Amino acid sequence: MSSTFTYANRAKTILAQQVLVTDTSLTLQSGAGSLFPQPSNGEMFALTLVSVSSPDHYEICYVTSRNADTLSVIRGQEGTAAQPFAAGDSASLNMTAGLFKLFPQAGWQGLYSDDTAKRLGGYKKNALVADPNDPCVLWISQVEGNSAPPSPQNPNWLRLDFLAQQAQIGQMVSGVLGMGSGDTAGTGLHLNGGTGCARFWAQNGTNFDLASTQQVTQSASPVGSIMAYAGFNPPWPWLLCNGAGFDAGQFPALFNMLGSSSTPDLRGVFLRGVDSGRGYDSNSNRTVLSLQGGSVISEHRDVRSLWHGGQLDEPAAGCGATPSFQGRGGNADSDPEWGIARPVNVAVNYIIKAA
Repeated sequence: MSSTFTYANRAKTILAQQVLVTDTSLTLQSGAGSLFPQPSNGEMFALTLVSVSSPDHYEICYVTSRNADTLSVIRGQEGTAAQPFAAGDSASLNMTAGLFKLFPQAGWQGLYSDDTAKRLGGYKKNALVADPNDPCVLWISQVEGNSAPPSPQNPNWLRLDFLAQQAQIGQMVSGVLGMGSGDTAGTGLHLNGGTGCARFWAQNGTNFDLASTQQVTQSASPVGSIMAYAGFNPPWPWLLCNGAGFDAGQFPALFNMLGSSSTPDLRGVFLRGVDSGRGYDSNSNRTVLSLQGGSVISEHRDVRSLWHGGQLDEPAAGCGATPSFQGRGGNADSDPEWGIARPVNVAVNYIIKAA
């Protein structure tokens, strides 16, 4: 059932003439056609035919067009069969079981569908739908009239990733979803309208909310956390620390923390804790994310740098001119007295949590 159905109140009349099993059009009582909708652009409406002499003799048709009192119909719909009817039998626009299935309810609505979203004017708030591409993911609509496809980048959808939470859920749900550990038949998942989370109800009466992927990640580390990452495409909601801009509307907490809509640019630098008066940093006025130039580490005897066969390896960035040093033979790898301006390192990307 992919067409759009249209309706009218108190649309009821009688047939003007008999209808045979093979007929694909029927005629209503003169002038009564105006009581019914005028389908267009793929619309239709459900028409129920009932025998006056035998009320159990009925058929549901789908009307695809109307010309005054003449209707074009698709016979035998919703499990009914095309049957003959006599002039004077009832013809009415009623709600049918098939039509009721099209109506959204705040709760389980099956597989997400662009066609359904368009036909319904968007999903209702708290609607629970399945991801069409991932059987382990459910989405909860956070707003009314939600017509955009669910995605991690869309804040109007809350993502429930059961595969990512299988260790946690596995202790609560066994076998088929809806079975609680130790139960013979759980009562399944329902939506908690207060929290927007899926709630599991077991037969023994216990119930609990299942945390979403976003809630799990938010509890694991706060917005603004920075960590090393061996890749260039971090998972949502992490962003590369490369100075690139981000959508402040999508990540308001990160924007408020940074005071900017650009991520910190941590390419090619080390991280260092803010001194906060401890005395290890000569610049006591440094703030979080402030950049500091490099310097050559010196010892009590003379200014030292990396030493390879009597040659200065290279001046540290930001130290100005090449420093003077006492040139004696030695090797920075074996002589503990030599200062090291650049330790052995491995290149990684830094990423920051945005939500």
